[in-house]
Amino acid sequence: MKTKMKKSTAIRSLPGFCLAAILVLGCTRAKASVLWDGDASHGTGVFSSLNIENNPGQVNVVNDSTYGQVFQFICFNPTTNIKTRTEGSHMAGFQPVAGGTYYFGWRHKWGPYPTLCGKWQVVEQIHLAGTGATGGPVPFGLHVDGCDPNMHFQYQDGSGTPHDFLVLPFPLNSWHTFTFYEKWSESESDGFVEFWYDGIHKILSNGSYRYPAAWCFPNSTSYWKWGIYRSGSGSMIGTAYAYLGQAKAGTTYADVNLAPTSATLDTTGIYQIQNVASGLVLNNQGSLTNGSKITQWSSASTSDNLRWHFSNSRTSSGYYEIISQKSGLDAVVQSASTAAGAGIVQWSFGSSGDDQWQATQNSDGSYTFHNLKSGLVLGDPGSSTSTSTQMDQETPNGGSNQKWNLLKQ
Repeated sequence: MKTKMKKSTAIRSLPGFCLAAILVLGCTRAKASVLWDGDASHGTGVFSSLNIENNPGQVNVVNDSTYGQVFQFICFNPTTNIKTRTEGSHMAGFQPVAGGTYYFGWRHKWGPYPTLCGKWQVVEQIHLAGTGATGGPVPFGLHVDGCDPNMHFQYQDGSGTPHDFLVLPFPLNSWHTFTFYEKWSESESDGFVEFWYDGIHKILSNGSYRYPAAWCFPNSTSYWKWGIYRSGSGSMIGTAYAYLGQAKAGTTYADVNLAPTSATLDTTGIYQIQNVASGLVLNNQGSLTNGSKITQWSSASTSDNLRWHFSNSRTSSGYYEIISQKSGLDAVVQSASTAAGAGIVQWSFGSSGDDQWQATQNSDGSYTFHNLKSGLVLGDPGSSTSTSTQMDQETPNGGSNQKWNLLKQ
């Protein structure tokens, strides 16, 4: 996978906005909590530049059935081995400056999105501009390709060495929320990033919520861009589509967060956990051993097989163990897998994070459970109503088979 990326030169300023060269504190917009509103309802003018390179792509505003107007980026495949891009870049009217701390948030969806091993594609970047950018690193790139089914959140240090500070499954055809908290610094000594995926504060590759990073460098500025940028190497793989919705920059998490609020669960009560689609409840099948499958059963039974409680005494902040009353073991993802479709089993509490779940409450009062390790959610595969079906983890899509009611016992 390539780590050096071509600098975009298609930068234009728009009238009516504060000049990027003016410090943020001197711009009247910076007094507001929301520093940049990149909602597609305002049109493509929210970007200071549209970067369409080589085989012409398109940047459109389209209507999404759930979220209304969003940006659509279409990148066509070249007939020769040349790099192509279709991107919107620079937050018009707002330029992050060294020493500032900012929150950035938006929704993403990808698909159709063909991939091929060895042909890297980048769907988000923080890029350098200015005299200090020549030969410099690309501070951030969100990479995908066909070599593995993941998104690689990649930071490049001052020498250009890449570091994956987070790796998550690459979801297609479903919306997900991204929230970054960043100290925009020229040094790793005080610069950093924190990241929330679908409202879940992610532990990064250094074992912390915060990863040291320099997002700008001397004699340069740096800026966000979104869309599709892909390598010339590798054969043709077809047209790719990326979507961006409700993008914002602000000074607080609340300014930019689009994910449901994390729920607080009762750790003193005992519950049946009922799937909305099937009407059946989680079942440990009466087993006392590690590795036993967790299935579902009729809620009419009062067996301890079907009864669970929540504990947050040894979990990460905002996460809970889901513990069987029968066995005292946790609901976990088999083999700590990060793959969609991996089965749910019971196991003793460990250190991998696959036994920790964050709950978000839905508008109908049900809950969705997000796994700390994978970022995927607890589901009933195919909305099955069979009592022999093993539960699994799935890419969040808002389906009723991913929603659960808590029936207090």
